[in-house]
Order: sequence, then structure tokens, then C-alpha cells
Amino acid sequence: LMSAFYCSKVSEKYLKKNFGAIVNVTSISSNGKRGTSIPYAVSKGALKTLTSSLAKSFAPNVRVNAVSPGFTKSRMTSERSESHINKMAKQTLLKRIAEPEEIAEIIFLLCVSGSYITGETINVNGGHGYNYWHLQVSIRAEASLIASSTVWLGNNGWWIVNQSSYPNLFNKFNKVDIEIP
Repeated sequence: LMSAFYCSKVSEKYLKKNFGAIVNVTSISSNGKRGTSIPYAVSKGALKTLTSSLAKSFAPNVRVNAVSPGFTKSRMTSERSESHINKMAKQTLLKRIAEPEEIAEIIFLLCVSGSYITGETINVNGGHGYNYWHLQVSIRAEASLIASSTVWLGNNGWWIVNQSSYPNLFNKFNKVDIEIP
């Protein structure tokens, strides 16, 4: 994080003079959804924040963006088991992990093209996180429908529930039936 900050600040004058671009590389971990290394995830999240802050500070002459790769074939990932790699691939819509060249293509795009893109983090993750099963849940109390929410169950076991307008729902009623149609 600090190296990205210092390199950006040292090169600021040159970049502004030549309408340059900065591309930081974060990670899917920066979204807080991966638990492999908390310090790694926090530093990558901070790099996303640095990206948007530098974009504001260096505008309009310098574009600052980030690329957030998903699970990518690398020396580090080659140390993982085949079953782990397959599990990670199944969590993407494309059912595979990224090749390093696919990440490099987006970095190149943001460096030499993308003249109207700044302050953005581009996710290059094969659609990671979209593999969810959808259920509609209705909550009834004393035969009256009092809330209906959408529940998503991910293949990684996460639940995401849209909040009801009744936050104290279970405190107000003694009997609550949850129906899953």
C-alpha cells in the first residue's frame, strides 16, 4: 500500500504533464469475502480506497484505476490442490480460473485506452459470486403476510437476506412461520 502511494506521489508531476495513467492491482479479497489472510485483504481494500482518492487528487490530467483479479493461475495458486482449484473455478460463472494474460489485458486497456475511465476498480473474476440459488421467503404471523424477502444461498454457503421493514419482527410475534414456496 505504501509503495503504491509513494510511487504515485513521486511520479505525480510527470504523470500530470503527460496525461498518464496509474493502474493498481487489488484482489477479489479486497471485497472482504475471502478469509485466507486478513492483513492481505485489508491491504488490498485500502489499495482500492487509495485508487479512488488518487483519482480525485490527480484529476483531470491523470486517470487512476484498479484491477481486482479473481483466482488466477500463478506460482502461488499452483501450490493449491487440484480440488481447491476446481472449487474456486466452480464459484465463477465461467467455471474456470483466470489466465495471467486475461488480467494483463485489462491492465493494458486501462493504461493505454479507457480515456474516460477513472476512479474505478474493474473486477476480473469470471463472474465470481453470481452462482447463487434463489428462494423467495414469506414470513407469516397469525395468518397475515407481514414480510417477504429475497434470500440468496451461494454455493459457498453464504446467505444474503434483503432486510424487512420490520426489524423487530420476531420480538413482536410469538409464532412466526417461515414458508419456502
